Amino acid sequence: MRKFKKVLAIGMALTMLLGSSMAAFADDNSGSSSGAGTSEGHVEEKATNVVLPTIAEGTTPFAYTMDPEGLIQETSGGKYDNAEFPAKSGDKHVYFNNGKKGGEGDDKENIVYANTSSKLKVENRSSHNIKLTISVTASSATTDIPLVAQTALADADKASLYLGLKVDAEDPVAITTSAAASKEVTINGTPGNFKIAVNSGKTGYEYRVMTLDEYKAIEGNSAATALPWSSSEFQLEGEVTTGKKIASDTTAPTVAVTWSWVDPTATPANVAPAVTPATATSDASEALVMAYSLGSGTSAATSVTGVRYSSVSASVAEKDANSSFFVIDSEAKTVTIPADKLAVLKSAGYSDVTFYLVFDTGAKASCVVTIE
Repeated sequence: MRKFKKVLAIGMALTMLLGSSMAAFADDNSGSSSGAGTSEGHVEEKATNVVLPTIAEGTTPFAYTMDPEGLIQETSGGKYDNAEFPAKSGDKHVYFNNGKKGGEGDDKENIVYANTSSKLKVENRSSHNIKLTISVTASSATTDIPLVAQTALADADKASLYLGLKVDAEDPVAITTSAAASKEVTINGTPGNFKIAVNSGKTGYEYRVMTLDEYKAIEGNSAATALPWSSSEFQLEGEVTTGKKIASDTTAPTVAVTWSWVDPTATPANVAPAVTPATATSDASEALVMAYSLGSGTSAATSVTGVRYSSVSASVAEKDANSSFFVIDSEAKTVTIPADKLAVLKSAGYSDVTFYLVFDTGAKASCVVTIE
């Protein structure tokens, strides 16, 4: 009997074990789990930092003295104490104050005068290119010495002055009273000076300038003493006729220099077409040159399609100018009214004319000209 009970107990245990195993195989034949997704974030790999020249209040590198009669060289600069001028041979007789000489020796405090102004530098410390524009305008007082191209100095029949804008190694642009002298250059960005790094609070990432040590750790950079950046320099130059007398009340034109930059990859602002100068004075002896911009964004035009004009003094309402009356240079973005056409208006009694540049969008930009 005991033997039978023992066999029965073993049988029941086996039945329970097999039953449990069979239940597991029958009910637990799948599984699942879920995990939330996160993003490590985004870093905009673009940094903008442009260092523009700063001019101390009350100073300017663009003030100059012209000396058509060569008085400074004739007197060996005796009027100026503690000053240095260019050697007589090759001197162009237009002098910009380049500041103190500095350095060693008794003459280190001397003011250095040169035929070119000091250079101003724009440095692009960005990861992307920028477009720099430098523009110069000149006054046109009735007593001002005439401004001419440098090549015209040798054949000038009266004392004349040349002023030019120099940008890097580009050819100089002559400065006139009839239109702004402008130069546009691209300054490259330096993306190799930047890296993606964890921010200081370890809450995310940033695109930043490398430290010098980080930069030097890159193969080929071990000798670097500073991070390299691209830049552009600009200055004015001058020359005046020699051997020609001037009247005692002759004045020199005042120049105004401006500089600005844009990010060509940025979404353009909506800017309407424009013309420079907005006002001008002419004695009809020289052509009138009007520089224009096509604007940007949705307001931009693609070309100048014509010129219109009006005159209060001649009681002429706005009307189309004959195509022979003007010359459009789409590459230089200028519209020129030849001197002989201005002379025709002058002889017809026009003392004022408003010229309207008409663009293909229908927009107009005007220049008001006083004819003396």
